[in-house]
Amino acid sequence: MTSSPPAPPIWLLIACTSISQLAMTLVLPANTVIMREFGASYGVAQLMLTTFLISVGLGQLAVGFLSDKYGRRPVLVWGLAAFCAGCFVSALAPTVDVLLVGRVLQGLGAAASVAVPRAIVRDSYERARAAKVMSYLLLAVGFVPMIAPGIGGILLEIGPWRSLFFLLAVSSLALMIFVYRTLAETGNSKRHNRPLFTKSAGALLIEPAYIGYITSIAFGTAMYHVFNAGAPFVMSEVLHRDPSDFGFYYAIAASMFLAGSLLSARFTERVGADRMILLALVPIAIGIGLFWLLADARHPLTLFIPAGLLMFSNGLTIPNATTGALSVRTDLAGTAAGLSGFVQFLVGAVSTMVVGFALTASSTPLLVALTLCAGLTAAGAALGIRSRRQL
Repeated sequence: MTSSPPAPPIWLLIACTSISQLAMTLVLPANTVIMREFGASYGVAQLMLTTFLISVGLGQLAVGFLSDKYGRRPVLVWGLAAFCAGCFVSALAPTVDVLLVGRVLQGLGAAASVAVPRAIVRDSYERARAAKVMSYLLLAVGFVPMIAPGIGGILLEIGPWRSLFFLLAVSSLALMIFVYRTLAETGNSKRHNRPLFTKSAGALLIEPAYIGYITSIAFGTAMYHVFNAGAPFVMSEVLHRDPSDFGFYYAIAASMFLAGSLLSARFTERVGADRMILLALVPIAIGIGLFWLLADARHPLTLFIPAGLLMFSNGLTIPNATTGALSVRTDLAGTAAGLSGFVQFLVGAVSTMVVGFALTASSTPLLVALTLCAGLTAAGAALGIRSRRQL
């Protein structure tokens, strides 16, 4: 890339991406403690997660566009500042309502830490290299939720639940300072004539390649959410297993996701991003086939080994499809990242809600949902790759 700024520190982009995952999962063990302190129902306490996720999803629509118009660095700095302020609001909250206001502010700030690093990666690298770096960001998305609840539980044993939010506040403040001092602006400096958000989004949504790539991303991610929504029910009500068994077997799927991300980081530059996406369709097909072939078996491995193949495929698909989507219109990379993140949230939320209502005393609704998501993932990948070749 000509006259480009210094490449951003990859560890800093990983840290920014991780803060949203940390905020989502570190406080999960505190739900019941907060419920008792404020005299609220568990459903109200669970709103800590729901309000955060909704705010992240909606916030990405705005921050992606704003980063195209005003720059990646200032939007990321202000996003981290909003996140930090929200953490302090929650930490000092006298009521559960104030606590939830803090979570909304955290989610809106975290939206910047999700969308902007993706745009920075696309600004800074050619597509194959960008896919490799994106795979490292995805590793954070997969790894942090594996360890954060355990850390949160340990901290709750030695301190009050408010200490979790103080920890998030201090971490985000330090991260904001690092971003302000070390991150160079990577976006296009000619932003004063940027079109309105509706025009920017419209310009992306008429591109078949962009539609294809975000469809693949959204429904690939939906496979993960659908499985998380349905597998605990199947384990409990169909396979009659204890909750502790779910955690043990779930490690299989989680480790396969990490393996796919590592493989993508290692080989994408050599193999090519679109070819990596096509190769990822193989484990999807095998996983769905095994789901149906072993549907009548009564062992958790018949559920989690096929799921592991789907998660492995996600580790290959999502970073490469993300860079593909952001490469369709590089001048709108921020808007593309924000819009893609919002679509991921919307599809994931709707699909998990549908599965939750459809589950019965069998695994069939879960398998149908996974099969539909897999088919749309493959269709989106095919559309994106074919349309990009015609550009």
